[in-house]
Amino acid sequence: MNNQEILDFIVKKENLQIAMEISTHIEDLKRQTHNDFWLGMNQELVRLFEEQRLDKWTFGKFNMKRLRTGWQTAYYSFKAPKRENPVSLLGFGIGQTGTENNYRLYCGVTCHNISHADFVILRGLLASEELNNSSEWWVGWGYLPIFPFTVDFIFEMHNNRKEFITNSAQSFWQKFLILRPEVEKINHQLLETNEVIEN
Repeated sequence: MNNQEILDFIVKKENLQIAMEISTHIEDLKRQTHNDFWLGMNQELVRLFEEQRLDKWTFGKFNMKRLRTGWQTAYYSFKAPKRENPVSLLGFGIGQTGTENNYRLYCGVTCHNISHADFVILRGLLASEELNNSSEWWVGWGYLPIFPFTVDFIFEMHNNRKEFITNSAQSFWQKFLILRPEVEKINHQLLETNEVIEN
């Protein structure tokens, strides 16, 4: 069936009412599975974080109030000593894009006001994890194969919710574990360089 044939079928009087009712339920299902997914992801990412006892890091959850506003990120941030002039450090982020891309998930290494052209080893690691996009906010980021609002996503969330959320969190977490040693090394270097400058 092409698109016009589907439309012609739907607008038949005997089909239109049920089609409209189904459409309403589908939209509710999309919103519910999307909401449940990020609630579960927040819980799973906190669990992984606490299980590893990462004293050098803090975790900022995905903001559920901004679930439908588009691009939104949860962060693992590196702890830094309190200073009069705070040092910008690298971190990790996992989040979602906007409606134009079915809220597809992405992750990567974050930065702010840091020149990252010389991070050769880190860039190599990022490339190996297919996190090849960069900007002033990201040393490297890339998409994850997770698309809220799609058939596969809704099916998995409805039928295999716990396993699906666990696997989704792991798709980010494994990258975090691989990249963390080099990110921590760079952060310590940035802190040491700043101390020299201040003194």
